[in-house]
Formats: sequence, structure tokens, C-alpha cells
Amino acid sequence: MLSDVEDKMNNTEIKAEVSVTPGQLYRFNLYHCYCNSTNGVFGILLGVVCLLYAIGFKSALGSTNTIVIIGLGIIFLIYNPLSLYVRSKSRYMTNDALKKPMNYLFDDKGFILSQGDVSEDMEWADLYKVVETKECLYFFFTKMHANIVPKEAFGDRIDEIYALVSANISKKANKLKKEHR
Repeated sequence: MLSDVEDKMNNTEIKAEVSVTPGQLYRFNLYHCYCNSTNGVFGILLGVVCLLYAIGFKSALGSTNTIVIIGLGIIFLIYNPLSLYVRSKSRYMTNDALKKPMNYLFDDKGFILSQGDVSEDMEWADLYKVVETKECLYFFFTKMHANIVPKEAFGDRIDEIYALVSANISKKANKLKKEHR
């Protein structure tokens, strides 16, 4: 017997109109750098190690070396997020496609992405993975490229999207929160 959500999912289509904000693009880039890559984690660890080393060995290092090592630690901890912010904002401002709304039409076969006169059909099997964050769903087509869809775009039909994703992509590719799988 099908649950109510599964029954609705098989009989309806879910539409969403999405306009990505610069903040959502920045949070995606932070996710991609710190959760989807070892480089971001390595930078954080290196920054913390620099700070701890400078504090722990400040008398042996001398004041000039201590300041240099603290400066390196701060650069590792602050530079990457700031540069991601600047690049995200710049990319958003110079990319007209990001500013225009994208329309999605989801069903049990896949979904259609459209923007203006351009349209592309995607099957669920075409997805590399789907990731859920506090604010958005990231539909990855490759390890590097994803579409950002704010959860608010689904309105009260968000549970139907969770059911569609869970029913149509592999468990390995399903990175929804446990309560939504």
C-alpha cells in the first residue's frame, strides 16, 4: 500500500521557480570547499596548527616569528572563506544566468530544467548525488557542478520532493538528512 506522499508523487508533478541569491551561491561554495573537498578541511587544520604552535612555543620562537606564524594561521582560517565570498559575489554579478529564474518540473521520471527558451530533460539516473543543507537542496550532475534549489521553492510540497529523491536515486547518492530519506 502506498503512503499518501507516494500516492501524490505518482499522480502529480511538482513545479518550482528558483532564483538563486548571492548568499545561497556563497553557501554552496562554502559547502563545496569544506564538505566536498579535502582542501578546505586541510586549510582549517593548518590554520589551527599554526595558531596552537605559535601560542605553545611563543617563548622559543621569539616575538617576530610568533607574529608571523599567527598571521599564517589567520590567513589559512580567514582568507579562504573571504575569497569564496568575493568570488561568489563577483560570479553572481557577472553571470546573467544566475540572476534569471530557473523553472523545474519534477516527476517520478526525472525533471525538466528550463530558463527562458532553453529546456533540458534530466532523468534521476543522471544525478551524481543530491545533498540537503539547512536552506537548500543541491542537485549534483557531476562531482563539481550542481543546481541550487532553495527548499522554500517547494513550499508545502517539500516532503514530496524528499520522497521523489529517495525513491529514484541510489542510497549512496542520497545525501538528504536521515529523517528525510
